[in-house]
Amino acid sequence: SSQRDTSNDDLQILIQAMVVSISLEITRLISTIAPMMRFEYNMKWIMNILASLSSVANQALNPLIFVCTNKMVRNSLRRIPKRIMGQNSSTYSADKP
Repeated sequence: SSQRDTSNDDLQILIQAMVVSISLEITRLISTIAPMMRFEYNMKWIMNILASLSSVANQALNPLIFVCTNKMVRNSLRRIPKRIMGQNSSTYSADKP
């Protein structure tokens, strides 16, 4: 059973690495190829936006993967709304006479 858990963890890490690698390559390709190409003004503007969006998406990818795949983090995030709602309900009940 622990062998199966370890192999599952290894597979998840490999998938995460593949997703991050693909994202890095897309960002690198856009950043490298776009400046070399001759575009009209409108297309150059679109390519700059695409390069910026791919960079932002790449930077956001690691935290999103971490949150989506780490069970402890997911469980903690699920408890936050419950705690907030619990605090709000106790605050409202304290205000009532």
